[in-house]
Amino acid sequence: MRSILLSLCCICLLQTQSNAQTAGDESTKKKKFVATTMVETSLIQFANSAFANDSLKTIPRFSYFFNMGVDFNYQASKRFKPFFGLNLKNIGLITKKEDSVNTYKEKHRVYTVGVPIGVKLYFMKKNKLMFKAGADFSYAFNYRLKSFVNKDKKKSNEFFSDQTNNFMPSVFFGAAYSGVTASVNYYLTNFFNEVKKPGMEVNLITLGLGINFDQGSMKKKEIRKTSNSQSL
Repeated sequence: MRSILLSLCCICLLQTQSNAQTAGDESTKKKKFVATTMVETSLIQFANSAFANDSLKTIPRFSYFFNMGVDFNYQASKRFKPFFGLNLKNIGLITKKEDSVNTYKEKHRVYTVGVPIGVKLYFMKKNKLMFKAGADFSYAFNYRLKSFVNKDKKKSNEFFSDQTNNFMPSVFFGAAYSGVTASVNYYLTNFFNEVKKPGMEVNLITLGLGINFDQGSMKKKEIRKTSNSQSL
């Protein structure tokens, strides 16, 4: 797991560094593919869930750690850019139920590696406003469970677990303004493996808030830095 996390972090950092190095060179030819590094500073997860056709109480889950990715955008035109990418996400759900004696709570989490494919549409001056839509094909490679009965806690951590579905495709829609992004993903398959957890039906919905680092934003920073140094 550490090697996968470190590899994706390195890709994001190297891309950001590459953008910063090329931002000030106005003589560089326009590239057909431009990479965009994305960090989702917060990811809120909701669940449409049921157990044996009865609704199951869930609690919204918040995660901010290791939600990041990089997009490779094909510049078909000034406004229209198809793209594909690579991302890492921390997603899951919290369930809770009570009886006359005990309170039961479970926290389910998976790390996924995903390949989003979609299109981006740009509007306004200097393409400040962007909308995107597409599908994300994710694979869950790590599953963690924390279960609570009143104050007693148990936990487990498995790689390539059979407790959840490994393949987790979703559809998404998002928007960005001046690099600040918001996106919604709806997961099409059951979160759990129906063989291991019969009757458990959970479809996740995630709301992500984050920041994009692209060549344009890095160029603006470089211009400001240059102008400030010249004024001194």
